[in-house]
Amino acid sequence: MSLFRSVSPAPYQTSVFQSLATQLEIYIKSTDSALFNSQTALVNSQTAYVNSQTALVNSRTTLEQSQIALQQSKVAIQQITTSIATLEKKIDGLLTTTTAYQADINAKCENLNDQLALQATRQLAIQDTITRVLGDIRVELAKKNDDAIAPPSLTVENLKRQYNDIGDDDLKRLTHPLGKNPSSKKVKFATFSHTSGNSSSYSSGSRLSTSINRIHLPDDDDNDKHIQRNQAAMAARQNEVAKEEGQEEEYDDEHAKDD
Repeated sequence: MSLFRSVSPAPYQTSVFQSLATQLEIYIKSTDSALFNSQTALVNSQTAYVNSQTALVNSRTTLEQSQIALQQSKVAIQQITTSIATLEKKIDGLLTTTTAYQADINAKCENLNDQLALQATRQLAIQDTITRVLGDIRVELAKKNDDAIAPPSLTVENLKRQYNDIGDDDLKRLTHPLGKNPSSKKVKFATFSHTSGNSSSYSSGSRLSTSINRIHLPDDDDNDKHIQRNQAAMAARQNEVAKEEGQEEEYDDEHAKDD
């Protein structure tokens, strides 16, 4: 006989075992499902973590690139600032040089204008002097020749009219260009009076030397010497005229003796 004999469970025991088996099976299934969900969530979390790490690396790379670009921008801005400062210095230097050149040019232009005005005034004075001396010589020539033969411009009446018609504007041209107008240094003109025939007389005195008494030159430094030179030239001309007249008289006397 066997030691163990099979004992069939009681009916109530069978129902209990079945209930426990069913509960255990349900528990195992629920546990498996929860484990699977947990594993899925873990995988998703790991994927998200990897993605986060990748994004972080990308962000760091972008940040580094941004910092490099920022540094390059700072260097470029510094270079531009330095270039602007250098350009400003050059512009200031050019402005200073241009201002100096402009001032120098203005001074030279003013000096040149003064010299031109002075030269023009001197030229007018010299032209008037030459005109009056030539007029006196023409008067002398007109006195020696017949009025009908002499050209109209050389007649005493025309010369007298020419000299007497000179107005104040001609006197103003010979004054100092800076406004000085000494009345004692104005040009004094000779007047002529026509009597009869070919003779004429000066109302102011002698023949040639009285047509110009004083001439005002703009520089005011050598006026008397200039007058003396003019008077000496006119005196020399008088001597030449006198010598020519003396030679003509001697020639006439010699021919009269021969006749």
